[in-house]
Amino acid sequence: MTPRLLSRLILLTLFILIPARSAHGSPLGDEVRGRCEEILGSVEDETSLRNAMIAMVGLSDTLATVAPRAQLDSIGIAEGYRGALELVSVSKLDPGSFARKLSEHPEFAIELGLLYDIEKDDLKRVAKLAKELLDERPDQLDQYPALGAAICVVHDRFYVRNINENQVQSSKPIEIFDYFTTNAKRLQIDPGSLPPHLLVHVVNVTETPEQLTWALSNYHNNANMGDRFFEIQYDYDHFRKNTTKKVTAAGDYRLESIRQHGGVCADQAYFAESVSKACGVPSAYVVAKGADVSHAWLGYMEMRGRRADWNFNAGRYPEYQKLRGNILDPQTGERISDARVGILAGLVGVKDEDRRAAVGASRVVFRMSERAWRPDPELTFSARGLERKPRTDSIDDRLSFLRDAMTSCAYVPSGWELVASMTRSDDVDLKELDGWAKALEKMCGRQYPDFSFDILAEMIQSIDESKDKIEMWEWAFTRYRARPDLASAVRAEQARILEESGDKDNAWRAYEDIVNKFANDGPMVVTALENMRLMLRDAGMREKSIDYLRSALGKIQQPQNMSAQFARQSNFFRINMMLAEELEAAGRKGEADSIYNMLGVKG
Repeated sequence: MTPRLLSRLILLTLFILIPARSAHGSPLGDEVRGRCEEILGSVEDETSLRNAMIAMVGLSDTLATVAPRAQLDSIGIAEGYRGALELVSVSKLDPGSFARKLSEHPEFAIELGLLYDIEKDDLKRVAKLAKELLDERPDQLDQYPALGAAICVVHDRFYVRNINENQVQSSKPIEIFDYFTTNAKRLQIDPGSLPPHLLVHVVNVTETPEQLTWALSNYHNNANMGDRFFEIQYDYDHFRKNTTKKVTAAGDYRLESIRQHGGVCADQAYFAESVSKACGVPSAYVVAKGADVSHAWLGYMEMRGRRADWNFNAGRYPEYQKLRGNILDPQTGERISDARVGILAGLVGVKDEDRRAAVGASRVVFRMSERAWRPDPELTFSARGLERKPRTDSIDDRLSFLRDAMTSCAYVPSGWELVASMTRSDDVDLKELDGWAKALEKMCGRQYPDFSFDILAEMIQSIDESKDKIEMWEWAFTRYRARPDLASAVRAEQARILEESGDKDNAWRAYEDIVNKFANDGPMVVTALENMRLMLRDAGMREKSIDYLRSALGKIQQPQNMSAQFARQSNFFRINMMLAEELEAAGRKGEADSIYNMLGVKG
């Protein structure tokens, strides 16, 4: 008997044996949950594991052809179990024992199966941590399945970070789990109320349980985590005299020591971030993106009734308000934009089944796009209301499937990234792209403009005709007009496209629009003026740059009472440096030296 035939017989038998169940969600979701539990419970050895994998993949992929929009919770369940069984298959642990443990804790199995990244996580280590929690903390894991899943994917590698010259590292994963479960009711946000995508920004702590307890005792009643940044005294001796920081010289880098000795922005941000996590608040250490001199500040999630939003302004000085920030992803170790983290706040208040459906659909559609989708046409389901016309892996069906899943939960970044990827690589016409752009704006653009802008930019890159790209960006300009930093980025992208297509006149006008309208709204004006300088040089009119730069400086606000470190990143400083360079090139060294003296730099 072939494995494929055996898997069909398993599914047929399971369908007959499924007992009556209390409803967890939709009728199809209940039916799928029962089948998945039986398949996972059938694993005893390597042979039965292989057969179970065939059955589970066939179940999930077939389900994607018929699951209606109203019962897409079934997709989240199937994909969660499929992921859990895949973890068993790569774990090198005893398959029967591990699978039985997972089947006894289904919510943990589903959350973990949907959360890990097969390409970026160390799956053997994820499985080992999961087995440890299942063996040693089974009751707590039933109470906090999302917390356990988050710990497994964050601490699958030795979690260590450098805060400038100081290195910090995490405690044992089970100690971190114990801290949060033991103190759950004292925390500002109960970990049982958060999805795993937000909990990864809580459990990536690099302080001991003793230091976390100290922080919780001191700050659990203070909801404004932004105050923690400025509570740490700035070490001006280190900044001015380049002496060793007091906290570093103390040789005991931890929260209490930072509060005692102070530090620079990196230490301020780390202290505030760690205190936030100790209080159960998702938080992140944010740094300026593409800055000449780096600056760190705090990002943390604030609860506002039943809603939540990320605050990325604590310690973010005015000179950095218009710079995009980036964060170290706790799960993958990669740098990601603060926009990608900010949208996760939308998951607060979303039903678990809707979130899981969005994640599960994204994973299925990814397999469809990779031609790794294997539905079994012989499988059937008893639930009513299934799709009369089964879905296929056509681009239209894939996009429609994603749209259905994300309508109830638009806050899963991987879903939107998949849409953007498909528009780049598949035959998506301009009308379809326009529809997705409008859906993006409607579903998350107004609330999370930074994220929607990033995804829209990826979508527009897929358009072949320069004229169509310009028109799509013009549409975007009208949507992001209230955000000068994003509106200026639109103009810059239009100018780049026009310049590449040889339309120098309109490219110049787009750059001019940035200078005239957005001179004090972020660093885009510096890029625009630099490109205008290059265009004038290419045209043999370099000296005209002097007049344009002087005119631009007439619109620029000069920083007030700002340290030299940060002044060098201001538009005022950088444009004056451009002007001085152009004056020198024109033989007007005396004027250039006056500017250098004013800026406090050597010419």
